[in-house]
Amino acid sequence: MNNLIKIFAKNFIYGGLLMAFLLTTIDIIKNSANDIAIYAFISGSFFVVNLIQYYYINNNNNSNQNTITFLIYSIFGGIVWVLYSFLLYYLHTKNIEIKLNIIINSVVVILLTLYVIYYKKIVN
Repeated sequence: MNNLIKIFAKNFIYGGLLMAFLLTTIDIIKNSANDIAIYAFISGSFFVVNLIQYYYINNNNNSNQNTITFLIYSIFGGIVWVLYSFLLYYLHTKNIEIKLNIIINSVVVILLTLYVIYYKKIVN
């Protein structure tokens, strides 16, 4: 349990610093119309988190198969994120109310999660 707390604390500090940096960046550029496209690209691709996860998994596991599995499911997750982004764009262009937009997106995320869990149960 002590080791778990140490690992969590270390990861929380690194993750907290990264999030603080990202949120500070948002505060700096949020009012700039020229920088909003760059911000959208960075937040939409958010590859930095994926790179950190890849580095962590690759360096802390004994099996190359775990790294390959991580990369494959990262691709699937990226595809789902693109589809989710299209849904957000569609709902926004149709002027769907923000609360309804959140409800619709929450339902989609919950359904996708349930499908993945159901699929995993069938496969295993």
